[in-house]
Amino acid sequence: MPGNDDSMKTKLSMALFLWAVLAGASAQPAMDTWVLTDGRMFQAELVQAMPGQLKVRLADGREEVVEIVKLSALSKKRAAERLGLGAEAVVGSVSGPPATEKPISVTEAPSSSSTGRAKMPAPTVEGAVEVTDKVSIESAMGMEITVVGRVQKVATLGSAGHKKISFEGSPVVAFIGKWNLEKSGDWEFDGLEGRSLQVTGKVDKYNDELQVQPTSPNGMKVLEAE
Repeated sequence: MPGNDDSMKTKLSMALFLWAVLAGASAQPAMDTWVLTDGRMFQAELVQAMPGQLKVRLADGREEVVEIVKLSALSKKRAAERLGLGAEAVVGSVSGPPATEKPISVTEAPSSSSTGRAKMPAPTVEGAVEVTDKVSIESAMGMEITVVGRVQKVATLGSAGHKKISFEGSPVVAFIGKWNLEKSGDWEFDGLEGRSLQVTGKVDKYNDELQVQPTSPNGMKVLEAE
């Protein structure tokens, strides 16, 4: 009947319209925060993987190339996820002839001379993140990460006995639960204030406080002598 045909056409038109809207939404570029091993950061969409390099599209639409070896460990994992590959596949792709396109240029991180602070000792874990880099740390929620920073304070949390390490210039803390403290007698907290500390642990959040949670003494390493 004519009335039924009109109704079917209307429903079909609505369905096509909704499909177009949803397809357009899913086609929006995924802008990620990428971190280099020297601490520099940039926002970009991953476009293509090439031998030893990744092509990315910046927020302003420009396409640039970044060398895979210069990406932090977390950024390499993110690239693997975006490409649907294993992390080893992305890391392994650094072999082979590099592409000839010019590598990406991003804003330099402030040097120790410009900030008036002594340079942070080099971390012993490749891809370690500065503890002041809250964006990168938060993006690793639920994953293991290594951070480095200068200790401001070590506190014992009341009767619970947990330990919390605060760092200069950062809202991120290192949290060691009592249950992990009781597993080993090798934890060392004396004299950490003012020293550079490397911490490896899972990223979590408690009461809006971003935490890196080492589970053993091996997850903490002082990077400079007293």
